[in-house]
This record gives sequence, C-alpha cells and structure tokens, in this order.
Amino acid sequence: MHPLQGKMKRWIQITATLSLAVIGILLTDNTDLKTPRNTYLNSTDPELLTPVNAPLPAISEIHATPPKVALAPAGNSPRLPASTPLPTEPSAELEVRQARLEIARLATPTSSPEISDLYVHLPPDAPLKQPLRVVVALHGVGSRGDVFAQSLIADADRNGWLLIAPTFPYRDHMNPRVLLEDDLQYSRLLYNTLVALPRRLGFRLRPHALLYGFSRGGQLAHRFALFYPDRVESVVTMSAGTYTLPFERRSIENGEQLLPLPYGIADYSEKVGHSFDAKEFGKLSFWIAVGASDDRTSDVPRQFDPYVGKMRVQRATAFQNALKEIGVDTRLVVFPGVGHEISSEMRKDAVKFLRDDELLDKLND
Repeated sequence: MHPLQGKMKRWIQITATLSLAVIGILLTDNTDLKTPRNTYLNSTDPELLTPVNAPLPAISEIHATPPKVALAPAGNSPRLPASTPLPTEPSAELEVRQARLEIARLATPTSSPEISDLYVHLPPDAPLKQPLRVVVALHGVGSRGDVFAQSLIADADRNGWLLIAPTFPYRDHMNPRVLLEDDLQYSRLLYNTLVALPRRLGFRLRPHALLYGFSRGGQLAHRFALFYPDRVESVVTMSAGTYTLPFERRSIENGEQLLPLPYGIADYSEKVGHSFDAKEFGKLSFWIAVGASDDRTSDVPRQFDPYVGKMRVQRATAFQNALKEIGVDTRLVVFPGVGHEISSEMRKDAVKFLRDDELLDKLND
C-alpha cells in the first residue's frame, strides 16, 4: 500500500469517529441536476431550536425523515464545509465523501416530539459562495417545513441561498393568548438556531436573514422581525390572519388605548425580554401579499377586529399603513382571484422581492 493511501485511510477513520460524536449530516446527491440536493441535520447540540433560558432535555433532536442515501458520480460531489481540510487528489476526495455518506447511514435520527424538525438545504458550491444568505421558510397550519420549502429550492440554488425550514407544532391560532405564547417561543427557537448555524455547519453566514412565511407562518415571520429585527433583512408575509401593530397605544374617542401583545407592543419588554429596537426595525423591508378572495371571516380570530379589521385584505392593509406611519419600507400586493393559497405569481413576486432587496445590500452585510 502506498504511504499516502495509508495516511488517508487513517484520516478518514478519525474524521468518521469525530463526526459521529458531534453531528450527522445526511446528504443526497442526484445525477439529474434538476433534482435538488437536500441536507438534514440530526444534532445533540441544545442550541438548535431549543428555548432560550429553558431547561435542556437530555437529548435535543433536529431531524427530518432521512431519504435513501446513494452515491452520485464524483463530478457531482458536494464540497465539504470550509472548516474541514480537503484532500487535493480526486480519488482521495471521493474516499472522504464515501466516508461521510457512511457516517450519514450510521447517524440515524430518533424522534423527539418536544423539539421541532429543522430542514436545511445547501446551495451548490456553498463553500465558494460564502458568506451565505439564510432564507427562513415558515409554513402554515397543517404543513411541514420540509414540504413547504420544496417550492423554494430552485430559487435558493440559483441565488446561492442557504434555505432552512423548521416545522412548528402550532396550537390554537384562534386564541390570541396561545398565539402569542407560540410566537414568543418559536421566535426564540429560531433566533437560537440562526446564531448557532454558522458554527454547526462550518460556513460563514450573513447575519441578516430573509423571511418567507405563509398564513400562520406569515404571522410568525412578521413577529420574529418585531422581536429580533437585528437578525432580519427582509420579510415576506403572505395571507397572514393576524398582525401585531408596531405601536404601544392608539387614539380612541375618549383618549388613548394601550395595545398589549399580540395586538401592539405596549408590554413588549415584559413579554419579549428586551426593549423594542425601533432603529433596527426601521431598517427592514416588508412585502405583504394576500389573495383578493381570501375573505372568510370565520378563519381569523375576532379579537383583532378593532385593531386591524375583519378580513385578511383589511388586516394586511392596516399593517401596511402602520409600517408606513413609522417609516418602514413596505409594499402590499392584493392578487385578484386568489384565495388562501400561494399562487405561482405570488411566489415568483415574493422571491423577486427578496432577491432585489438583498442586492441593494442596505444593511451592508
């Protein structure tokens, strides 16, 4: 055996052992380049999608059902993260890749109902496109992150975006108290995940994420931006059923009325745990969309009626007006003939907004 081959095999064994102890990354590659490459994380790291200042479970899982893992031709091999040394010989690179696929087979995820799944998709040649922009896809009620993210994969690959999509077990969205509890918790989980991702993936990431949410996910998207504006660049919120106005109070006939969360931000510091950063929030851009036929009043909680109106189009308009009032860049698009859905035109325009806003680089990151 050639000395170099012996050293390389020992290096692969060490790499496999260390990787199993730290993180399992499941990769599928396809000879058909039209079929996207998917990445799933299975981690014992409590930083990913676990509550801030909450007791940590013995094992915190982030997983999605792993697909069948198969080797693709060497020419389509994904590059290892930048933090991992790459061998120079093509044959050695293939051996390393083979070892990582074996690690993936051994790192079988286990289910944990308390912690949400996190779907992660890396763009082609991710190491060459660093620092990567993160796009967060937030699904609605009855969907999953990995399913919801599929329609964004081609755009993510074309634009060099790292696409992540958590799955959240939304509770009763018609109850404002439960709605707020969920969005406070899920926003903290998402914040922790964005902070931990660069170290866990071994890639340099841009600090400001692009948010893309539909229905219940659109509600979470705009509230995450309210709670953590320093982690956001742009927000797409589509067909949201409720909105939180960025005001502490509003004028009424007999004076003023305080607007507590989730209607406004009067008790923001108490509930969120830090003060509202109006300066950072003012740097964001919002694209609000809703179908003109998405008008069923029975689908949205009545408690929001006095603040934003009775139907989704009225509520989207009220939110846009509120953002404009405090100087936030915002645009509203009402799509004729569209119900409670993401039409192809809506998705196309939403992605174009995110890309155009990213290219402006107004946050200089």
